[in-house]
Amino acid sequence: MGDPFEEGMNKELQFHLDQATADYIAQGLSPDEARQRARKDFGAVDLAKEELRDTRLSFLGPVFDGLLSDLRQSVRHFRSAPSFTVIAIGMLALGIGVNSAVFTVVDAALFGGYTHVQESDRLVQIRSNNSTLYYPDFRAWQSESKSLQGVALVRGVFHTLGGNGLTPESLFTTEISSGTFGMLGVRPLLGRDFSVEDERAGAEPVLILRHDIWSSRFGANPAIIGQQVVLSGRAAKVIGVMPEGFSFPWGQSLWTPLIPSPAALARQTAYARYAIGRLQPGVSMKTAQIELDTIAAHLSEAYPATNKNLRPILSGFEDWYIGQRNRSLYRMTWAAVLFLLVIVCANVANLFVGQAISRSREIAVRLALGSGRWRIYRQLLMEGLMLAGLGGLGGLILAWTFLRIYPTVEVSEVILGLSLNTRTVVYLVLISATAGLTSSLGAAGACQRL
Repeated sequence: MGDPFEEGMNKELQFHLDQATADYIAQGLSPDEARQRARKDFGAVDLAKEELRDTRLSFLGPVFDGLLSDLRQSVRHFRSAPSFTVIAIGMLALGIGVNSAVFTVVDAALFGGYTHVQESDRLVQIRSNNSTLYYPDFRAWQSESKSLQGVALVRGVFHTLGGNGLTPESLFTTEISSGTFGMLGVRPLLGRDFSVEDERAGAEPVLILRHDIWSSRFGANPAIIGQQVVLSGRAAKVIGVMPEGFSFPWGQSLWTPLIPSPAALARQTAYARYAIGRLQPGVSMKTAQIELDTIAAHLSEAYPATNKNLRPILSGFEDWYIGQRNRSLYRMTWAAVLFLLVIVCANVANLFVGQAISRSREIAVRLALGSGRWRIYRQLLMEGLMLAGLGGLGGLILAWTFLRIYPTVEVSEVILGLSLNTRTVVYLVLISATAGLTSSLGAAGACQRL
């Protein structure tokens, strides 16, 4: 004797198949064509049987087993509707990928700061109110300030790098005061940092290479440390290579010691455009500004010919590193791609609605066989999350590709540390899950009206 459950289920399904066949015959189709059309409409018959069996016996637990069943049924549905699956995944991959890539750029610009530099938000830029910065003033800030953990003087120049079998090339170089890298909390990957002796007049010329210059020009050879190159016609020793991705303050290829001229020491000429300092922990920029104003007042009394009415002005990290205009541009770009994702989700939701309508007979049969509406909703939700997961994977690949290309076309002075870090991955997972949920809502709403 057969299983009463199986017999009852088969009778119910056969009733619906016969009813659909009769409807098609009434529309003028031959009996064979009507049966084929009915079977096509009920392509999910086996799927519905399996679902009912799952509700009858759960081997691994009701919840887990039900999810496995949803997963299997979703895969079968996607295989039966390849056009819908490819289009939906492609749209989601595009929306998620663009969002993740832009978020990575925005995150690096607004929250990341310099690559390898700890607590970039504590860095400040020090300019004067008339764009004049004297070298002795920098030394006064460095020695007298208690609010600043360190002060560095930087000056951009161009040098021609040659020698050692190299084709001479003009490279952007920054002269920096000793202790600059230490203030930033960054150590050379190879070799050593600049010392006080390196910035004395008459010292042997030395330089530190940026990582990609070391790789492209010297083949990433560690033996470059201690070798001589030709820097603007003078022999200079390579003493260090910085970590990969590090560039300070604006895309430099080389760093050399800052050696002040006699005229600079005597306040006969302005020496640099700005200095960079690091606030002591817990010290506000306002407190540091008041202290530097006090130092400036003393300098004005001691050197009225050069420092009268000269006042240092501090700028926070975001203001000088990114700038108000660029900060607004990054935020508007992020808002634009979020809106793009909303449009993508709406289009995918419309595809889901179309699929739900085309599956109306399947859903009606499953409801007639005893599946609750929540069971149908859960299946649609699983399909949405699966599509979003596949779209998120495609988006991850697109974002990674974009971030590989972006540095080669970016023309901004700002060097961003772009990478698919933990924040980016969490963001990608969140927007993928949101896209899956919202895309499923349309299908659930269509199901509700059946």
